[in-house]
Amino acid sequence: MVPLKAIVLKHQNAPVNIRELLHYDSAQIDNLLLKIQELLGLNEFFVLSTCNRTEIYYISENPLDKELVSILCHQKGIFEISNYENYFTFYHDAHEVLSHLFSVAIGLESVVLGDLQIIHQVKQAYIQANQYKLVGPFFHRMFHAIFHANKRVQNETELKNGSASVAYAGAEICYELIQNLTQPKILVIGLGEIGKNLLENLLENFSVNQVFVSNRTIAKTLEFAHKYPVQVIPFEQLPNEIEQFEIIISAISVKEPFITPNWFQNTPKTYNFIDLGVPRTIHPDLEKLGNIIFNIDDIQYRVNEALEGRKKSIPLVKQIIEEEVHSLIEWSKELNISPVIQKIKESLDQIRKEELSKYMNKVDEQSMKFMEEITQSMVQKIIKYPVLQLKAACKRGEEENLIEALKELFTIETKTKV
Repeated sequence: MVPLKAIVLKHQNAPVNIRELLHYDSAQIDNLLLKIQELLGLNEFFVLSTCNRTEIYYISENPLDKELVSILCHQKGIFEISNYENYFTFYHDAHEVLSHLFSVAIGLESVVLGDLQIIHQVKQAYIQANQYKLVGPFFHRMFHAIFHANKRVQNETELKNGSASVAYAGAEICYELIQNLTQPKILVIGLGEIGKNLLENLLENFSVNQVFVSNRTIAKTLEFAHKYPVQVIPFEQLPNEIEQFEIIISAISVKEPFITPNWFQNTPKTYNFIDLGVPRTIHPDLEKLGNIIFNIDDIQYRVNEALEGRKKSIPLVKQIIEEEVHSLIEWSKELNISPVIQKIKESLDQIRKEELSKYMNKVDEQSMKFMEEITQSMVQKIIKYPVLQLKAACKRGEEENLIEALKELFTIETKTKV
């Protein structure tokens, strides 16, 4: 089996202040990959870093737990390593590593069960490592197995169905409202965690256009607008500007309703409100004017319903993961014997060529070509049986003795690690 290992900092074991310190963005991961290569000489590894985890997966005969934690910390200007080691989990068993990684990628380990974003973050980790030529045959196969497992989970279970977070549920309601409106303008007020996540869901998962944003802190609004295609409404201008929107989403924190009927006295228009605040930020009397309000209870009902459906899928999802991991491990065993098979082929082909060379001056060119074809075919038939036996031995976990016997039989001197 490939000596796959991992170091894992995750939300289950590390509080947010620790995860923040050791979070790496894309540019920082570039530097980290180069530093690990330089200091440890690793050839196959990748880094996965999100708001809830920072993990390094690597192939090495020897564990490099302390070395990797040290590099992670030093790159962030942290030198008291002993204060951080206990927040990490270290995996040295390949099956355990794969089970964890597949569970992470599919969303079983996420704060929001069945998280839709994590598979894209895993794909980005794959692309980034591949750019630095850190992805060998095993990792290539492993990532494609992960993507296949994720597709199976989407098609065969309910883990990805429904809205399992308030932000996603709010975005989903907004998208449903859009279907009954002609080119509606959408306003999102508040760029706290929920407001920001809702906006990202609207723009990335639902591809919504005509989105406007307003936040008390203008710098935060402009920073978001620099990253996403949204337009900015100054917070103090809201009472004057709000009537132009068909859908208004409020994700601010206030002690009493912020949006009141006084703002809408001069218009017969019907508005759709989504209130993500507790206490409520949209005055309930707005419904008396014929408007529609979805409050946090309406949204939470959707979330609870979706989570129940997702939880019921967990046993089937785990079964799919186990099947895919088992299949990958079986394939990796055959990957380990391929150097031996290649050596046998080379040994037999060398014998073939040496024997043919004895007749080069005794037969014409056409006859020699015919003899080449016959002997190549013979070599293929001779090697077929040892290869089948090796593959069968791999499935039984008994390949080591057979490999040693074949190496001796075909005088293969170079020891191949299994």
